[in-house]
Amino acid sequence: MTIAVGSLAALADPVEVARAQRITEQVARTQRILTQEERSEDYLMIPDEVRGAVDAEVARLWLEDGIETDTATQQELLADATLRHHFAGREVACARTPQGVIVFAVGSDEVNAVLAAIPPAQRRNVALEYP
Repeated sequence: MTIAVGSLAALADPVEVARAQRITEQVARTQRILTQEERSEDYLMIPDEVRGAVDAEVARLWLEDGIETDTATQQELLADATLRHHFAGREVACARTPQGVIVFAVGSDEVNAVLAAIPPAQRRNVALEYP
């Protein structure tokens, strides 16, 4: 049986092709962020309802428990809640900065591919989380 080279692409599973392309894009994006400056669009969006829930929790901590939270603690609460909102129960490779959270990959396949593609020195800047 003879198969023309052009028809090999037709034999590829479109889902696998799309997955491989997505992982390639995630790896390139991660390398750009870790070796250059991140961009504002690289940060995970904080939905208004998440921000409102965190503000309510901070107020509750103060009013009911007398616990005053500093800015760093509030940022951590906001980052935790945002990651849970977007990715609850999934493995996430990300970085937390004072400006917010940058997500590099979601799910084992993407996370493993991204971690394998970046040098060990840069991996120190990537955290694995399970929100």
